[in-house]
Amino acid sequence: MSTNILHDLYDSDLFQSLHISKDDPDYKTAMQKLVDAETALRSTYPECITAFEEYQKTEYDMNRISARIHFCKGFRAGAQLAFEMMNPID
Repeated sequence: MSTNILHDLYDSDLFQSLHISKDDPDYKTAMQKLVDAETALRSTYPECITAFEEYQKTEYDMNRISARIHFCKGFRAGAQLAFEMMNPID
């Protein structure tokens, strides 16, 4: 567990019982399309595999950072809304 509660919530470290299922049919379909596209790319351009793998790593890092930023913004907006709801109505 880190010292930042937002990161713990996002990474599911705060509530260990929370697990997102990858059994969703839409997820499986999208993942299969991704695997098929990657297989086609690797077989069509075998000389570019190293560059492609580096691109994948970098894209993964960017997506992870972006997802965390959006989660933190949403959480902050939710907290601000909760605080606002505690104020008396004029």
